[in-house]
Amino acid sequence: MIAHVLLASLAVAAGDDCTPLQLTLTSAHDVQDIDANVADGTRIAFQSRMNLTGQNPDLSFELFLLDTTTGMFTQLTDNPGSEFPRGPAIDAAGVRVAYQSRLDPTGQNPDGNEEIFLYDSGDGSTTQLTQTIGGFNLLPAIDAAGSLVAFYSNRDLAGQNADGSLEIFTVEVATLNYEQVTDAVSGNSERPQVSADGTRIVFGSTSNLAGNNPDGNLEIFLADTVAGTKTQITDSLGGQCTHQRISHDGMTIAFACDTEPAGGTNPNGNYEVFLYDVPSAKLTQLTDTSTTLHSFPSSISTAGEQLAFWSPLDVTGGNPDGNTEIFLYEPATNGYLQVTDSVGASSFHPHLTDGVNRIVFDSDGDFAGTNPEGNREVFAMEACPSPGVPASEVVRLGTPPNPNAFVPGITIGPVLGATWNPLIDHTTFVPSSILDVIVIGFVPINVPSGFGTILCGVPPLLPLTVVTGAPGLPFALPIPANPAHAGTMLCTQGASIDAGLTIALTNALDITLGTF
Repeated sequence: MIAHVLLASLAVAAGDDCTPLQLTLTSAHDVQDIDANVADGTRIAFQSRMNLTGQNPDLSFELFLLDTTTGMFTQLTDNPGSEFPRGPAIDAAGVRVAYQSRLDPTGQNPDGNEEIFLYDSGDGSTTQLTQTIGGFNLLPAIDAAGSLVAFYSNRDLAGQNADGSLEIFTVEVATLNYEQVTDAVSGNSERPQVSADGTRIVFGSTSNLAGNNPDGNLEIFLADTVAGTKTQITDSLGGQCTHQRISHDGMTIAFACDTEPAGGTNPNGNYEVFLYDVPSAKLTQLTDTSTTLHSFPSSISTAGEQLAFWSPLDVTGGNPDGNTEIFLYEPATNGYLQVTDSVGASSFHPHLTDGVNRIVFDSDGDFAGTNPEGNREVFAMEACPSPGVPASEVVRLGTPPNPNAFVPGITIGPVLGATWNPLIDHTTFVPSSILDVIVIGFVPINVPSGFGTILCGVPPLLPLTVVTGAPGLPFALPIPANPAHAGTMLCTQGASIDAGLTIALTNALDITLGTF
């Protein structure tokens, strides 16, 4: 038995019983720049101009930290004017928050320069990590331990940036020791994101850092601070690549491009989501938006098991109205899961967490009747226990009917974590077969052809999966054990090929993946 592909196109649409939990209640469209600790998503940093703690009566834009286990808000900044802090970036435990601001919380920034600060919720202290005159220090990222902060700056912090170009820097929190990661004579580098241990930094740059960017496009680069190397991930012609993200282990990178990142063109000029596997250098395009709307990545799990992104696409069949919704992509199964399902609303900036199936995001949706005014609020979706779902196999013959030779599982149906073993019966169907085939799709169709009625199709972006096997023997298709796939409906159809390479189609088995 040869089983080349394991339901590789598995996709799950939204529609379970999980309802996003609204964590903030504001009176204006003001929640922005959220970040959640990756440990369990119980501590969330965000920007708001509401008086959530009684310390913001002027309703200026401030940074807040929410502990969802206690429901308590902590105001991290106190902005007396119209300027607002940016960031924030929170460590894995949710204790330290790095941000960018013109404020002077420590008394070391009287000139109101753009500096990098670190708030420690353990002792309530704020540390100014940069102290410069003129120029700016921008948009920090923080490692899992909260001990290293990366940012970009046009200041000469380490004695290597006399030309005042925008470069990537890191600073050790304990020692305030600076390291300049990039050093280019032209162009600028921006928006670093760091791996959990802080040794791998993904960023955008118009500089020719690796010898492959002489045209000065905004490309994605990966710096390995241990090896001292810089790798150019994209090489586009015109356009730009941005919104770079990196997995905690530093082996998976996601980004958006409004062009083709490996050369060529993106005819629509839309921002699409791409995934890059560092060890194999494999590049995968995950979205293909035909409208003028865009898709952007936001968060990657520990070892790249899942990517969270927001998009107006109907990639799973659950977003026909084209709202901007939150999606998950699983590289192992090439599967998409639509997380949110709103009406006339948009959801953005999803953050994945470790150890628990929790997603934190912001949205103006009214998922549970708590946001009828449509304000931009912070939401979280918890893992929800799902009731048992029975697996099923329903024979479908089509019109005109094909031979009813594709037999349901001999010993077990399509159960999560089990091996489904249907069979093509050759008693009266292509007895001289040299190869049996199962085609796996998502959409039941009925299209007559010279081979018989075609009974399975796929929506845009999703491949038609083909599994082959020896004639007359049961197939062996392992079903992923992921409980999120329970209830997924797939269309499967058998086919056989004889020595003359003639193809004949059987009936379909419309299956539901179940827990028993």
